[in-house]
Amino acid sequence: ERVIADPREARELGQRFPIVWLNVDGLGDVETIRAVGDVFGLHRLELEDVVNVHQRPKVDRYGEHLFVVARMVNAGTTLETEQLSLFFGRNFVLTFQEAAGDGFDPVRARLRAGTGALRSSGTDYLAYALLDATVDQYFPPLETLGERLETLEDEFCSRPRPTALQELHRAKRDLLTLRRCVWPLREALSQLQRDESGLIQRETR
Repeated sequence: ERVIADPREARELGQRFPIVWLNVDGLGDVETIRAVGDVFGLHRLELEDVVNVHQRPKVDRYGEHLFVVARMVNAGTTLETEQLSLFFGRNFVLTFQEAAGDGFDPVRARLRAGTGALRSSGTDYLAYALLDATVDQYFPPLETLGERLETLEDEFCSRPRPTALQELHRAKRDLLTLRRCVWPLREALSQLQRDESGLIQRETR
């Protein structure tokens, strides 16, 4: 586990290790993204989708790898989402995020501990674990929204505050945001289950 300054180091690591996971935080350095693409043989159109962060969740196959777009949820004081671009081939997994910070720490902890199937499985299982962690991020904001709506319902039935209507509109907007993330992601994951590229093992499916 290390920070690399030059994407070409990833090529060297790929020659030394059976599987490499490279995570890129931030999309502002187009030259770095292009260099990563050169190292791992990514198509120009895929790289355009990486930096154009308004993609719907989807799965595309390019040559010997799969490209998955999903949305990660950052639940702070306001609900925000960011694009996750994930690539995996026979011996690599790449993740591109808009900014540092993600929900992958449980995956990193399992890799560091060396327990379970993660360290002994292929890139398909690592990609599954990363997507699973992404989906897990959806549950805390959903629970928070449920609590907010219950509180607002109680207030409307008794004595609503002047700001209650604004809060209701905010909650509705957050629910719509989550819906826009979840529905296309369901279809993308269903497509992965049907994938016939040979990159996804039966056990992982």
